[in-house]
Amino acid sequence: MQHLTYLTLAMLAYRLSPQLEGCRVVSAFTQHKDELVLETDAPACPWLRVSCSNRIQYCVPVPQYGRARANSTRVLEPLAGQSVLAVQMAAQDRVIRIVFAGGCLDLCLFGSRSNIVWRPAAGEPLRFRGDVPLPAQPSAWVAARDIPAWLHGQQDMPPWLDKYSQRHLAATGIALPQYLAQVTEGRCCVGLIDEQPALCWMPHPQLEEMDLEEGLRRFLSLYWQQQDYATRYATVARKVQSRERLATARARQTTEALEALALARSPEEIGHLMMAQLHKMATPADEVELEDFYRGGMLTVKLDARLSAVENAQLWYARHKTRQREQAHLVQRLPQLETEARQAQACTADFAAVTRAEELRAFLKKWPQMGGSPVSQVQQAPDFRHFVCQGYDIYVGRNARNNDRLTQSFARKEDIWLHAREAQGSHVVVRRKDKQPVPPAVLEYAAGLAAWFSKQRGSGLVAVMYTPRKYVRKSRRMAPGQVIVERSQTLLVPPVDPQE
Repeated sequence: MQHLTYLTLAMLAYRLSPQLEGCRVVSAFTQHKDELVLETDAPACPWLRVSCSNRIQYCVPVPQYGRARANSTRVLEPLAGQSVLAVQMAAQDRVIRIVFAGGCLDLCLFGSRSNIVWRPAAGEPLRFRGDVPLPAQPSAWVAARDIPAWLHGQQDMPPWLDKYSQRHLAATGIALPQYLAQVTEGRCCVGLIDEQPALCWMPHPQLEEMDLEEGLRRFLSLYWQQQDYATRYATVARKVQSRERLATARARQTTEALEALALARSPEEIGHLMMAQLHKMATPADEVELEDFYRGGMLTVKLDARLSAVENAQLWYARHKTRQREQAHLVQRLPQLETEARQAQACTADFAAVTRAEELRAFLKKWPQMGGSPVSQVQQAPDFRHFVCQGYDIYVGRNARNNDRLTQSFARKEDIWLHAREAQGSHVVVRRKDKQPVPPAVLEYAAGLAAWFSKQRGSGLVAVMYTPRKYVRKSRRMAPGQVIVERSQTLLVPPVDPQE
């Protein structure tokens, strides 16, 4: 990684000198954070890109540059129209100086303190990065045209020689003059070593030899590709982990719910006990003590004092039917959830073997759902929470009045409307695409959001009703957020945290 060593910058200054001297700066502007672009009328160096960001610093001439019309800002305006008199290199520091009649431009490229400074012949210096202190001005300079002769004159190990070069000389036993002679030829070797971009001055079996300017451009291209790979890898890793965690949790919670239902007392038994002992509920009360014919002892049962004994018993029979439906639904869903959990585990195992960009592309080809943005919170809409799942827009209300606007004004009649059953919570709307059926995975994710943004957020499984928006209506006397659902279906899902 020698794109920013003293030798590289010195040789770059040497090669820039004949290209820039006598040429005029057309403009100086920026359109990327902490990057300065010099536009010149030099045929061999029409554009010079200089970055002094904390992330990466570089100075590289480019033959073409796409300047944005609306996103570029002129900076260091005294440079415009000035002609280059000379190019110099600091004798001990990584600073390239471009000399003009009206002052000089110092390209100070030394790590987090990097900056670009315009030092006018009269007046105060101008810093390109105002958040970085003004660097001290080097005391000794070398004319860029004299750099090869100056380097050949170095006999002892100079203090500015970088650690990469020192290690190379120590490992190969090459004499310093021979090494500097190789450097002054202006040809470097660029490529990838251990999947990391590298630039060096001596031949290397894994690197390709080329001119310095081309090598710097190639190095930056490899660097940005590596950064893109690292960013994409981290994004895919989060999706893979989230998918396995969610799929495993759904299968586990469904299994636990079935086990809990199998162990729990049947509401039908309580209904039978109440019907067999109606005489104990002759007067209205909040609870009753019943003899337990099934398990022995006495059983305390909560009652609704407003209902008769038979009506209270019928409530328990109704609960029994609801539990039967819930149990049947869970039994039907469990094989699919277990299959999804196994697939998620296989996906995680495949991803664990990914170490290079080519392997990541192969992984995404095998598991395309991990690529695009299958589940992401892309923005916070002005009125509603906005999520995206497999390309489908999902909107979630923020409060009661916001729920009304979402359901009554924003949602279309063919959109899917969801809400946690028998619980306060947000309205959720899935925007349909050309009246196509909403994929089950999208519907489950939206139902999970409805469960999360409800009073049942802490439950393991939440019953969520869903229906086309056209079956949801509201009367004038209803409070904000209240609606009438004419027909609906139910999903049992765990709450989905949108931040995961």
